[in-house]
Amino acid sequence: WEIVAVLSEHRVSTTQQISTLLELPERTARYRLDRLWRLGMCGGRQPYADQGSAPYHWWPSRLADAYHRKRELPRGGEREEPQEQFLRHAAAITGLYVALVRLAPSLGWELLAFSREVEAREEFTLKERQAAIVPDAFVLIREGEAEYHAMVEIDRGTMSLPRLGRKLSLYLAWAASGVWKGRHPYVPALLVLTTTSRRV
Repeated sequence: WEIVAVLSEHRVSTTQQISTLLELPERTARYRLDRLWRLGMCGGRQPYADQGSAPYHWWPSRLADAYHRKRELPRGGEREEPQEQFLRHAAAITGLYVALVRLAPSLGWELLAFSREVEAREEFTLKERQAAIVPDAFVLIREGEAEYHAMVEIDRGTMSLPRLGRKLSLYLAWAASGVWKGRHPYVPALLVLTTTSRRV
């Protein structure tokens, strides 16, 4: 149940991330994931790595999503196997969640909310047309009596800089629109997590 819930909520998780979140020995996590795979509840793949070996990446089947969300069993075939770029990016977002869950208490923080793309989406009007920002994650953290709201973009260096620039321009337009006042006490910070000092 718990592994299916993690996969369904986070879309992609590595064996190590599941082991850490559920406090399972990695060997036990591998065994249970293998059983879920044989039952048609998940898919898994080990992406290519330039050096060493990448961790196994797992994603939920449509059956697992229906099971977790208590919906009718889906008709039709299984979803296509995700592309490597998607697997790496989605696992990086899960990695941020795992880090916050594990480290927040030791830093005196309380993680109040962590929403991924679809749930974090915010729509607004831009030049009389509907537009939206879709952050990789929205994070709400409490420290003492203060609450910190942040939108997070995880940039793995694969998006062109002009496209990234357009994405950041949308955030500026969203902030200027003022629609955030309906959901946030102030404009949330935008945190862009990236790969190298050159990319920064």
